[in-house]
Order: sequence, then C-alpha cells, then structure tokens
Amino acid sequence: MILETKAEFQTVTIQSDGEKTNVVLPVAAFRLFIDILANLSQGNAVQVVPVHAELTTQEAADLLMVSRPYLIQLLDRGQVKSRKVGTHRRIKYSDLLEFKNREK
Repeated sequence: MILETKAEFQTVTIQSDGEKTNVVLPVAAFRLFIDILANLSQGNAVQVVPVHAELTTQEAADLLMVSRPYLIQLLDRGQVKSRKVGTHRRIKYSDLLEFKNREK
C-alpha cells in the first residue's frame, strides 16, 4: 500500500474521462492529499498555509478560533510572537502553531 511504503516517491495513476496519466509524487505529498480528502469527506474545512506565511491579527484569531481582542491580549502579554508593520501586527504562522502546541 502506498501509505505504508518506505519509498520516497510513488507513481500514482489518475484517470479522467477515460484517459490515464501517471504522476510521480513524493509519498509525503500523497499522504497529505489523503489527509485533506479524509477531512473534507468528514465535512471539515481545510486550509493550506505556507509555514513562513505572515498572518493578520484577524486571520490568526480565526485560526485559533478566538476573538481578535483576545488575540491582541495574547500579543500584548508576549504569549504569541508578532512584529509590527507600520501600525499593524503580523504573526508568523509557525509562531502561531508553536503557541497552539504549547497550549494543548
């Protein structure tokens, strides 16, 4: 089975309108794709965010499922790292994940 292989890459056949196309994928990408499909089939929303992305305070609050004022309190207390861009704050996605993991 592809998900249990030790190979780094796997060839996957995609069939659409009777045409078959072979695609070579890293196994890690294929596993991620399966996880995304599993979540979507359960009715869960899925969002792909680059690890180095910077988020607005509203985007960060939405990802944490908290209010923006509560997130601002976390930023003011230094519990979540952020930086200022003019008068606006930006939070690295990786810093937000770090906070979320600490809070678990």
